[in-house]
Amino acid sequence: MLFLLNDRVLDVGDADATLRASGFPVERLGPAPSPVAVLEAARATFLANPAFHRGESPQVGGLCALIHLSSGANAALFVVPDGAHATAQVGVRLADLELLMIAKLAARQAGAPLDPAMLNREVWAKAG
Repeated sequence: MLFLLNDRVLDVGDADATLRASGFPVERLGPAPSPVAVLEAARATFLANPAFHRGESPQVGGLCALIHLSSGANAALFVVPDGAHATAQVGVRLADLELLMIAKLAARQAGAPLDPAMLNREVWAKAG
């Protein structure tokens, strides 16, 4: 499964297997975490490290898998404003992109990093 996290497309593979192998601390969310609990954990993750999505840690894929499993989304945007000090200040948007669109983004990314302005125009402005 492909997942767009901010300005990066990741191949998460099987979401359940990826989450189990990732080491993302899902157990702290309790059994069958709600989408609200998952997004709060994701906000806390991005507040602590706004460049989290650029890392190579398996936890990046684990977070994508967890978001997908809890909400059905295959795209998430987290925006941490300068000076933010609380998770409530971290903006979040979710979307369920068509496979063709996310595959095109993955192909573009293979040649160069995705442009955030292009993503805003072509993904987030159309996601509603």
